[in-house]
Amino acid sequence: MISIIMSCFNAEKYIAETIKSIIVQTYVDFEFIIIDDNSDDKTVDIIKGFQDKRIRLFINEENRGLTVNLNFGLKQAKGEYIARVDSDDVFIKNKLEVQKKYFDRNPEVGLIGTNAYIYGTKKVIKMPITYSQILGSITLYNPFIHSSIMVKKDVIMKYLYNELFRHSQDYELWSRLVFNEKVININKPLLKYRIHENQISKKLETSQNVLSSEIKSNIIEKVMTLSENHKKIFINSLQLMNVKSVVLKDVKKVYQDIYLSHTFLDSNSERYFKKQLWSFYDRLTYYIIKNNHFKVYYSEISFWPINRFNLMSKLIWIKKKVGLK
Repeated sequence: MISIIMSCFNAEKYIAETIKSIIVQTYVDFEFIIIDDNSDDKTVDIIKGFQDKRIRLFINEENRGLTVNLNFGLKQAKGEYIARVDSDDVFIKNKLEVQKKYFDRNPEVGLIGTNAYIYGTKKVIKMPITYSQILGSITLYNPFIHSSIMVKKDVIMKYLYNELFRHSQDYELWSRLVFNEKVININKPLLKYRIHENQISKKLETSQNVLSSEIKSNIIEKVMTLSENHKKIFINSLQLMNVKSVVLKDVKKVYQDIYLSHTFLDSNSERYFKKQLWSFYDRLTYYIIKNNHFKVYYSEISFWPINRFNLMSKLIWIKKKVGLK
C-alpha cells in the first residue's frame, strides 16, 4: 500500500482539484492522510465532502506548521511507500502506478521523483534523472519536486524531516538522504505543479533563501573543501544574493576552486556538475550585465573547462542581448 501525505492550511481555492486527482488514480491501493493545520476557511468542509474511505483526515487544534505535520503523517502511515502532495498540486492520473512499477523493477532504489508540468501550460520542469546527476546537482539546487516524490517508508523513517526547518524542509531532508540511499527522477512529467502568489514558496521566499543557504553550506562541507569566504561567495552567487558586492573575476576563481575540490561519485556525476556549475555562472554573468552592477573585464575572465574565447564570445552575445554598450 502507498500512503499519500498532504498538509493543508486555508487551501479552499485549490484543494478540491488536488483531492480529485488522488482519488481517480489508476493505482487504487493507497490511503490518503490529510492533516489540516487549523484552517479558518472552508478547507475542512471541502475535504469532508469527499466520501472516500481511503481518506484519513486529522484536524489540528492549533497551527503546527508543515514540517511537524509531515512527520506526524509519516508516523501515522500504514503503507510500505510514502508519496507527498501539496494542497495546490495535481497528480497525473497514472502517477502512483508508474512510480510503484519502477520500485518493483528496481528494488535497490529508495526514492523516486518525477518531472512536472507547470500547471495550466505544456511547459515541463525537468529535473536531474540519474543518481549521478542528482549527486552532481544537489550542491547547486534542490533536485526533487516535493509533490512528485515517492519513497520507501523504511528509508524515510531513518531520517524524517528536520523540525528546525519550517521551510525548505524537503531540501534539508534530501541533503542527508541522497548520500546514503539510491535515488532517481523518472524522466516523465507526472505532476502538475502550480505556481501562484499565495503558495508558501512565494510568500516566504526570503526565509527559504536563508534556509537554503544553510543547507547548501552543510552539503558543501560533505563534498568539497572551501574557505568560509569562498563558500559565502558561492552560495550568494547561486541565489543571486548580494551580487552588487561581488566581483565577477573573484567568482570565477571561486568556481574554479569548487570544481577542483569537489568529490564526485563517478565521471557522470562530474560531467553533470560541471555543466550545471557553468549554467549558474552564465546566469550570474547575465544578471550582472543586465543590471549593470559593475564593469565586466573580459580579458580577466577564463572559466575552466570552457576556454577563454568561447566564454568571451558568449559574454559579448549576452551583452548584446540585453542591449548594453
